[in-house]
Amino acid sequence: QITHNQRLAGRLLNDQTMRAALYFRVSTEEQRERASIETQREFAAQYCQVHEITVIASYSDDGISGTIPVAERPNGSRLLTDARAKKFDTIFVYKLDRLARSTLEILKAVETLGPWGIAIKSMTEPFETDSSVGKFLVSMLASVAQLERDAIRDRSGAGMERLARKGKWLGGRPSFGYQIIDGKLAIHPEQAEIVKEIFRMYLSGSKQAAIARHLN
Repeated sequence: QITHNQRLAGRLLNDQTMRAALYFRVSTEEQRERASIETQREFAAQYCQVHEITVIASYSDDGISGTIPVAERPNGSRLLTDARAKKFDTIFVYKLDRLARSTLEILKAVETLGPWGIAIKSMTEPFETDSSVGKFLVSMLASVAQLERDAIRDRSGAGMERLARKGKWLGGRPSFGYQIIDGKLAIHPEQAEIVKEIFRMYLSGSKQAAIARHLN
């Protein structure tokens, strides 16, 4: 829901014709927790409707870590290419940490886009990168974003270590021959017989291609 502060943050948006682009990002960890691309899209649609913003293009990187440089993301790279071509003049993000979670990467993006005349605006945070005060706020918010990322990493590491100490599976698809039972890795009886057959054939001299044909 658009709050009063968010309305104030966008109070100047309608003073001139604006060509806007939307950028969305969510990491794999955030997908499992609370955030999603769809949540950001829904908020952006409402925000743009309230402020009568014309959206030229939309870019989204789903399941991409905020530590990866913008230029190395599939749609982040396309965003920068279109920005250089001046297809729009403003990039809107749900929060600054959607652009990146590294202070350095956020500041690099601001410095890259600035000379091209491209401003970055957050739909939930009151700053604009086309002013000196806005750039200062960006540096502060970027530091907060990195702090949150580091805290999440620390919590995740501690949580995984705790699960490992209890003998729990840490996630992901188990190798062929195993299955997850009550959160722990266990042998899969039917698949285990196939694994044993693979080893018997290999030790008897069969090549990998021949084993694959036999199993198929």
